[in-house]
Amino acid sequence: MILKGSILLLLLIICHDRIRRSIVTSVADAEYDYIVVGGGTTGAAVAGRLSENPNVKILVIEAGKSDEAYPKIRVPEFESLMFSDANWDFRTVPQKVAGQALVNKTERWPRGKILGGTSSMNHMIYHRGSPHDFDSWEDQGAKGWNWGNVEKYFVKAEGSQDPRLSPKLGRNGPLKLTKAYDRPIVDHIIEDAARELGINTTDYIESLEGFSKLVATIYRGLRINSIEAYLRDHFPDRKDRLHVLCESLATKVLFNITKNGPVAAGVEYIKDGETRQAYARKEVILSAGVIGTPHLLLLSGIGPEEHLNEHDIPVIVNSPGVGSNLKDHVRMQYYLYSDKFPEDYSMSRNEDYADEVRKALIERNGVLTNLIMVVGLQHAKSSGSITLQSSDPLQPPLIDPAFFSNEDDVRVYVEGLRFVENLLETEKFKELNVKHVFQPYCNEFGNEPPRSTEYLECWLRQVATSEYHPCGTAKIGRESDPSAVVDERLRVRNVKHLRIADASVMPHEISGNPQGTCYMIAEKAADMIKQDWAE
Repeated sequence: MILKGSILLLLLIICHDRIRRSIVTSVADAEYDYIVVGGGTTGAAVAGRLSENPNVKILVIEAGKSDEAYPKIRVPEFESLMFSDANWDFRTVPQKVAGQALVNKTERWPRGKILGGTSSMNHMIYHRGSPHDFDSWEDQGAKGWNWGNVEKYFVKAEGSQDPRLSPKLGRNGPLKLTKAYDRPIVDHIIEDAARELGINTTDYIESLEGFSKLVATIYRGLRINSIEAYLRDHFPDRKDRLHVLCESLATKVLFNITKNGPVAAGVEYIKDGETRQAYARKEVILSAGVIGTPHLLLLSGIGPEEHLNEHDIPVIVNSPGVGSNLKDHVRMQYYLYSDKFPEDYSMSRNEDYADEVRKALIERNGVLTNLIMVVGLQHAKSSGSITLQSSDPLQPPLIDPAFFSNEDDVRVYVEGLRFVENLLETEKFKELNVKHVFQPYCNEFGNEPPRSTEYLECWLRQVATSEYHPCGTAKIGRESDPSAVVDERLRVRNVKHLRIADASVMPHEISGNPQGTCYMIAEKAADMIKQDWAE
């Protein structure tokens, strides 16, 4: 039984972790060559690559605890930390432009407040996106970020461990990859139902057009986060030059103001209730994430001048793009059940579904028994923002995703829902007795297939939510673009020695889960930093 095996594995991990050496530093030094703010997906990878040089000294400042404090995250079956203190527990502002049904609706935006960041709490799906995504980045001003330039950095990160995976994947990188979520019902969907609709099967590393199984950051049954991939094994040999400071909240970037403009000099942070400083001889690298990075820039005086003045923050650089261009994937979930596959069950990740968990584990039926089908909008026209609600760094920023503020997103999404409706009506799904378990919304429009546009639009606005793949709040762009925050080498414009390396620099979303792109950004950023400092 999956649950018993997972519990046994968890107990073994706990015993093993008790004899492992911690990578956490209790007290930081006053000065380093590089300070990396954020020990998450990208930050840990950047720090790991920079620490390959024995002649540099690096500090990682992480607001959350060590990932070793949560041993259950290593078991994929127990992957969720949404309701723990390892989640920042961000919430959006009430949505006012997304259609009547979403007025005043807020939602959770889970982000990892833990070493490894969101790589310690995500669903571990690995994806590169489409080559066209990165060519589009370059078209929008991200010079040197087209597919021809970034592919090698994906390969550098990847460590494929499964001969069934695409040969295009790297084999020697630190990020272990295997095929995952491989269940019988998925085979029927891919091989039979898809064929009825005339849709090819594919490997999405090779081509995005068709049905594909998933690649995941799982190895030997365990989650591989950025700490396992890039830091933990190397730490014993690098502990004198790589310091990882946890439970330390960065509150501002410190600057020296020179006749040639501001120069990033260090970081102010709060540790054990005390405000402290650490200084950087070379660079400060912000990897605090799509929410944390623009928040820290704004608190430090880099952002839209008018907005900073509203909060009495001295303006270091007027950068209108900081916090703007918030992009995200939007998702809807179809809950499906089939009594043909009682062995395929999934544990709930939501405390409100306790009864469904009981049904799945004891009665072997219910909403969570077989399959959740997610329908995602990959490239929304709508854009949101991250802004300050206060100059107090302990207050979270205002997050406004502005979902469906562009009506074209609704129209495109409805077409996607119609595709799923057709999939559910295939002969294979009927043979498998797959049932769609409906949420109790929009019944006034009738919920029997074929469902009306009015029903689908109503249902969309009721149940659509973030896929938790935000990006774009400090994007790469041309110098002539006032909304661009960093240049093509990820240097913050009009500031020296300050760089950003995380998903906030992405000009727009990719066609898939962004975890892989975050590792690519880290690999490319580390190479550029080494080049710029001739290391």
